[in-house]
Amino acid sequence: MDPDRSPSNGTSDTRTIHGHARPMGDTIMLANAFQNDFLPMVLIVDDKPTNLDVAISHLANEAVDVRAALSGPEALELASELEPDLILLDVMMPGMTGFEVCRHLKNNPNLAHIPVIFLSAMGEDTHKERGKVVGCVDYIEKPFSRAVLSEKVWTHLKLA
Repeated sequence: MDPDRSPSNGTSDTRTIHGHARPMGDTIMLANAFQNDFLPMVLIVDDKPTNLDVAISHLANEAVDVRAALSGPEALELASELEPDLILLDVMMPGMTGFEVCRHLKNNPNLAHIPVIFLSAMGEDTHKERGKVVGCVDYIEKPFSRAVLSEKVWTHLKLA
C-alpha cells in the first residue's frame, strides 16, 4: 500500500444506485463511508451496479477502503491513479472484458504487482485457466458468500 496515497477530492455529482446517492467522478465511494490511507484499498470492477452492491456489502465490515469502477477503461484509469492493493474484477463486461483489463494491468510495470481476483458467473475450467494466463491470482464464482470473498481478499492482501 502506498503511504503517500492522498484521499480523493470528491465531487458534487452523484449517481443513484439502488436508491442510494453515490459520489461520482474518478471514484465511487460505495462502502466504509470514509477513506483511510492506512487501510488496504480494494478496487471492485463490475458493469452491473447490483453486483457492485453485493461485493461492497460483503466487504462493508472489513477493514478495507473500497472503491468501484463500472467499466474496464474506468478501472484502468483508477488503477493508475490510486494504485489499489487488490482488484476484484468481473470477467464479462461490455467494451472491455475482465481478461483484457487484467492483461493491460499486468503489462503495465507500475500496476503489474497488483493482485487481481476475477469474480464471474462463468465457472468453467477454461475460463479459470484463461484467467491464470492473463495474470489473475484467484477466481471466485458468482454467487459467492461473504466468507469466501473475505477469505480470498485477505489471503491475497497478506501475500501482496
